[in-house]
Amino acid sequence: MPKEERLHIFTNSYCNSGCLFCSDVRWTNPTPLDVLNKNAEEDLKRMRGKMSKVLFTAAEPTLNEKLVHYIGLAKKYGYKEIGLITNGRKLKDKKYCESLFEAGLNEINVSLHSSRKEIHDRLTRVPGSFEETFLGLCNLTFLKEKYPFSFYVNFLANKINYLDLQPFLKMILGFKGINGIVLNTVLPKGQAERHFEEIVPLYQDVGRQMVKVLNNLAKKNNKNLPCIYILGLPPCLLPGHEDRIIDYESAITRGHPVKDKRKLIKARWEEKINGAPCKKCRFGKNCAGVWASYIKKRGWDEFKPV
Repeated sequence: MPKEERLHIFTNSYCNSGCLFCSDVRWTNPTPLDVLNKNAEEDLKRMRGKMSKVLFTAAEPTLNEKLVHYIGLAKKYGYKEIGLITNGRKLKDKKYCESLFEAGLNEINVSLHSSRKEIHDRLTRVPGSFEETFLGLCNLTFLKEKYPFSFYVNFLANKINYLDLQPFLKMILGFKGINGIVLNTVLPKGQAERHFEEIVPLYQDVGRQMVKVLNNLAKKNNKNLPCIYILGLPPCLLPGHEDRIIDYESAITRGHPVKDKRKLIKARWEEKINGAPCKKCRFGKNCAGVWASYIKKRGWDEFKPV
């Protein structure tokens, strides 16, 4: 996954899912759609020639009827990498998928959180959402033969689904053309903080499960595996897989006043902290730390210096 600075365009303050683990707090004070549309037009034009990458995100971009227009505009203005993060539900419509790629989309990140529909639908709180996203993934696999785009799948490990990781990866690896899989972890904020006891696992438990599953994959020595990245866990919980860790990329963001355009990404970094175990750890300053909201609830006992 790229780490270079990328323009983030917030195209919606609403979502058609109600995920228990959602950390997005913009729902409490949504930005009107007409303001987001105005910002999108202005920012795409203002940053052309200054940045080569753009990502359409937050909360569910495909609900904005002008998304295809903005993708086309990004292509017209010369952005080389044009990406989208989505829950994938609207991608069940193959013609809609094609319209995105025809307009110029060349990177897509789809979120799916279990190999089992009852788990995924419980997490999203929308019956039938698993089938919609799964069909969307099928459409993307088919369209990969026709359009040149990068294709990633996001899995957010939580208390309800983390033990399903192995069958999930087995299912996802059955799709052709996937460029990478991102294994994320819960940030206790927004809905995730509200449902903390139900949804937030011990990070050490998630780390152990990830290591176990990834080691099993390595034993099979499948050279055709796509890249598997890990987001949100510190290296002390991922022995042998520290090189898979990525963190939030640098970005210029909108959805806030212009003077606060870096507010979201900056806040994310400031919400991570280091503790006493970190001072003795060989990863030291190379580790971004742990979410402060998690430490406030659970403390540092599970984190041991390497």
